[in-house]
Amino acid sequence: ASGQELVQLATDRGLILAVNQNGRWAPHLASIRELVRAGAVGELREVHASVAWDHSWTVGTPFDRTPHLVLFDFGIHWFDFVASMLGERSISTVSARVSFSDDQRSKQPMVATVDMHGPGLHVSLSFNGNELEAPKDRTRVSGTHGNILSEGPDLNQQKLIISRDGEAYDVPLSGDWFTTGFEGSMSELLGAVADSREPLNGARENLRSLELAFAACESANTSESVAPGQAQSFPGD
Repeated sequence: ASGQELVQLATDRGLILAVNQNGRWAPHLASIRELVRAGAVGELREVHASVAWDHSWTVGTPFDRTPHLVLFDFGIHWFDFVASMLGERSISTVSARVSFSDDQRSKQPMVATVDMHGPGLHVSLSFNGNELEAPKDRTRVSGTHGNILSEGPDLNQQKLIISRDGEAYDVPLSGDWFTTGFEGSMSELLGAVADSREPLNGARENLRSLELAFAACESANTSESVAPGQAQSFPGD
């Protein structure tokens, strides 16, 4: 609700409002998004992402008190990634589960899974923030005419391949999650201001990302499927 008020306020005052979703310019996620938007794999059918990493840097920080730390603070980038590829399509239901790893030090659940469904579309997200030995990041997107696979040990080191019509092609990547991500987010806003247009990371469209994140957190709390828009706030607000 607060986000909707801010979007309307910006509109009423003729201002451009954007959100720093730096993950939108992470080289592998940005490349996948643009390939999907360009129709390189046909109509989007499936999105499967699995991320295993060490999130223990949050221990002893205020993040210890952040409900659904992995789902919301970290997972928001993947909810945003999914939302950025939807176009006119929509997600109907979101189901999420969280759990603790046996040896984790964080006070918040470090393991989370999410399943999202829409007409002709299935999305699954898997997060393990307590992987200390063998981190891995894998994203697979499938459409009616092909698929895209990106994988590597972390968010900065990724190998991206697109397959269609019986052929596979490497997609070169450059940049990194943080530097390129933040540069992209700010540059897009500045470009939108100069061109008097809505930025790719515009706040109005970003409300869809928040709806998915809120729905996942609500589902984790209730153990029931939640429709995007049904949950209007983050647990603890």
